[in-house]
Amino acid sequence: METEPINVTQGQKTHGFLTSSNSQAPRVPIGHTNVDVSMHGARIHPVPLESRQPIEDAPDTNIMTNDIPSYKMTADPRGFCIIINNENFIDENKNRRGSDKDVERLIRTFTNRKFLVQRFDDLRASGITSILKEFSTRDHTMYDALVVCILSHGDINTIQGTDSIHVQIGKLTALFRSSECKSLTGKPKLFFIQACQGQEKNKVTVPSGTQQDSVETDIKIDERQKPTPPIPGEPDFLLGFACVPGYVSYRRRSTGSIYIEKLTNAIDRLADRCDLSTILLQVNHDVSDEKLEIPVEISAQGSIAGQQPSQQVNRFIACSAPLNALRRQLFL
Repeated sequence: METEPINVTQGQKTHGFLTSSNSQAPRVPIGHTNVDVSMHGARIHPVPLESRQPIEDAPDTNIMTNDIPSYKMTADPRGFCIIINNENFIDENKNRRGSDKDVERLIRTFTNRKFLVQRFDDLRASGITSILKEFSTRDHTMYDALVVCILSHGDINTIQGTDSIHVQIGKLTALFRSSECKSLTGKPKLFFIQACQGQEKNKVTVPSGTQQDSVETDIKIDERQKPTPPIPGEPDFLLGFACVPGYVSYRRRSTGSIYIEKLTNAIDRLADRCDLSTILLQVNHDVSDEKLEIPVEISAQGSIAGQQPSQQVNRFIACSAPLNALRRQLFL
């Protein structure tokens, strides 16, 4: 309870007391009585300090991870890992240089985790749908999981074929719903999407620093479609996005995308002792910790005579975004 003087509009101030502008209102010590005090039509009910009761400690609700059930991941091989890599587009201005580095990382990582890796390059929109539909009709009874990695351009909840036609991610994941792919019912289905989900950028302008490799984004928009939810309305799906909805993702021409690099590194390093949800927390940290700097020359035109052009660095901060509907721990 406060014991300092209290300012009251149109009222008076005293140490430890409230008084109204009404001279007949009683002066009452705050915190020592339940007597009402009139103040501009309000009724004040100070609570005696001695009446306050200690709050009991809340019961310990921490849950040990050992108490959470885990998905069965003992099949050898674990299941299919489908990699769709769109690097070369019909419109060559959209080519995604460096994407081959992502494919190499994904193949190495998921082969080491005992997945059957199937790679498909430069698919049109119809080809992406056809490939995944074909896998959804296969019998996955002997497998424990499914992984799908799509590397392309995109927009909110969509990815592009090499013909620049958008495919809604929700229509692709829906192919593996329990009603469509019964042999994967109750099994984890993982989709990792390296594509922009919009055009926004988290940019901070800083003084010139060390120039890094060329950084590109994975958004090339020619047409818009009304997005649908990317994840089916049922459990056992996880979608890992390279960026949050509405924002761009980043890729280096020489080394590949930031997200796939951090994702594969984290799986390689942590999969033997951490579940996938924990690993993706580490990926979020590592992606957002990456400083993407692009130096930009600022013209001296219109400035003080003799002033030389200066440089500033546009620093972009990325953030990956998992969408998790798994209901068990998943150890790859």
